[in-house]
Amino acid sequence: MTEQEFTNEVRRWATVRKRTAASAVSSSKKGVSKKEYTPELEKNITYSVRTKKGYTSVSFKFPRHGVFYHHGVGRGYILNGGTVTRGHRAGSNKASYERLKKQGYTDNQINKMKTTSSGAIRRHPVDWINSDIAASIGDLANMAANYYGDKALQQVLDSIDKMKI
Repeated sequence: MTEQEFTNEVRRWATVRKRTAASAVSSSKKGVSKKEYTPELEKNITYSVRTKKGYTSVSFKFPRHGVFYHHGVGRGYILNGGTVTRGHRAGSNKASYERLKKQGYTDNQINKMKTTSSGAIRRHPVDWINSDIAASIGDLANMAANYYGDKALQQVLDSIDKMKI
């Protein structure tokens, strides 16, 4: 397998993952904020395949709110111990921030603190990208094994040719 063939296979794999992610976003019925997030998120999922110094990388990019959509958080919802709850950062208002500073907490500690509140939970995490990539990573691994295996075999054969008398 040549480098170009391998790159083309990786691009095809990434294209399918992109389409599947966009489809998962558009078909998800969970979450109150679907109207806000879905159209922009669905249209702006991109990927890139780069080859440098003998290795190939695949990266996916999407708008920042895709992470919030994935976790079901933002605008009054936080992730607390892996569960979506109503709440906010402890230092999000000036009075609580000043009180915590007087108690000796650093800015970093304050930013990590969360305050939960009661209320109906209307958001839920939507796994729109991770599960598909995890399910198909074996296909990508097989592509890489074929390409790099062929490359290693060719190097061994070239070395054997040099050793022949």
